Amino acid sequence: MYIKKIEIENIRSIEKLVWELPDVADEDLAGWHVLIGDNGSGKTTFLRAMALGLIGLKNSFALREDWNSWFREKEHDLTIKIDFVFDERYDDKLNIPEYIDYHASIELSGENSAGGSYETGASDVRGIQDRKYNFFSSAYGPFRRFTGGNPDYNRLFHTNPRLAAHLSVFGEDVALIETIEWLKDLKYKQLEKKQDAKELLKAITKFVNHDDFLPNRVELRGVSSDGVT
Repeated sequence: MYIKKIEIENIRSIEKLVWELPDVADEDLAGWHVLIGDNGSGKTTFLRAMALGLIGLKNSFALREDWNSWFREKEHDLTIKIDFVFDERYDDKLNIPEYIDYHASIELSGENSAGGSYETGASDVRGIQDRKYNFFSSAYGPFRRFTGGNPDYNRLFHTNPRLAAHLSVFGEDVALIETIEWLKDLKYKQLEKKQDAKELLKAITKFVNHDDFLPNRVELRGVSSDGVT
């Protein structure tokens, strides 16, 4: 599936924004979509709102976000709506029915109390995850470090894997430690003569090391118990 349309209202600097792809063939929906705007215009807000819609409120509560900071000034309600489009080339193989209307919707509301804080209520209407069908999505922030992040986030890679795939877009102090641990685990399995792990690690190394993938001619040379070099 692909994202077809995103609507957000009353989130931080954005009063209302609708982003929608044109009606084209499914194969034309894939690819790069570039968001351009001045500093402070709401690019990060848009990406975080989209990520929140994809992971759902149940997962996002583990972020321990101050939801008061998400409301646009003087507003008490915010909405995120995402519509998806079926792709028969891939979704058929996952036995995902084409006729279902796939969407995700999040609503947050709060009443400004005398003390100036919000008592926040939330509803999460999920046309995707209400059903037993899954889809892939991930998001990354501008910093993609593998060490030195806030250790409080580390446990989320195990307890909230769907959130973990989008975690760094919500904060700059997130380290992608799971990547290193996963590569080390593949190496262990390779040493245990597991052919699938050997082939996967070989394919990953080839992919990472192809021309111009990493800056400054950086290459993946090996994986050991000490880490990745």
